[in-house]
Amino acid sequence: MYCPNCGSIIKDESSNFCEECGSSLDEVFSNEAVPAAGQKSSDKVWIALLVFVIIGVLGFLAYYFEVPEKIKTAIANNGSSNVQSAIESDDDVSSKDDNIYYDDDDYYNDDTESESRVDPNNIIPIVSISCSSHQNSNSYGRKFTPEMAIDGDPDSCWMAKSPRGYSAGAGNWLRLDLGGRRTVHGIKLLNGNIWNGYKDGKQVYTDLYYKNGRVKDFELEFSDGSHMYFVANDIRETYYDSNIFYFDYPVDTDYIYFNVKSGYAGYKYGSVVCLGEIAVF
Repeated sequence: MYCPNCGSIIKDESSNFCEECGSSLDEVFSNEAVPAAGQKSSDKVWIALLVFVIIGVLGFLAYYFEVPEKIKTAIANNGSSNVQSAIESDDDVSSKDDNIYYDDDDYYNDDTESESRVDPNNIIPIVSISCSSHQNSNSYGRKFTPEMAIDGDPDSCWMAKSPRGYSAGAGNWLRLDLGGRRTVHGIKLLNGNIWNGYKDGKQVYTDLYYKNGRVKDFELEFSDGSHMYFVANDIRETYYDSNIFYFDYPVDTDYIYFNVKSGYAGYKYGSVVCLGEIAVF
């Protein structure tokens, strides 16, 4: 400690006066014992800042682990409307409905069946079939009646010409009678005329699939009055693959109307439609 008047070292800190100049040392001791008012205020500011930082860190951690990704993105884009939209679209996403069963890959409602639970090879027999029209047999004796679409032979087919006012086979229909009430889960097709054109080892026709029309848009009408709509793929194949259609829910029905709404036009016979096979499961 030093004398505030002459700067001499005060050896005896209990002394009230400087030994060199005799100045009072009470003021010096008073200043050392009592901290400045500004120092107390400064300490409070630092404590407040520390608390604020801790709260901020905890808040960020809670936000990072709890807020859905789409809301984080909307906030990052500084768009209040985007944030609101993201929040609304994320409602109840994280919670699972008690009325829905879940598995590792997907989920399905308890009153419907998923594709993985329905085997399209469990065919429901079609007892009888009728149609709007069909083409006559050709010069090689090939028939084009509706029965050709359920005979199990992919080389045969039902062929029908569009009624007046329609094109590419549209306006035609098949009626599939199931012989009583059956629960149907889906339908599958072999589209077009896929016969390779060989007769007795000789090719008498070529490119029949694309020369003739194929089914495109079709409607299914059930005995309970309900309807479903599908779009067939334009793929030549000899086995069921590209045109297997699963219903969103099983349908109890006595019959099914297969209504051709539009077709893929053939480049030579544009007004006809061909269907190799049709089956329900």
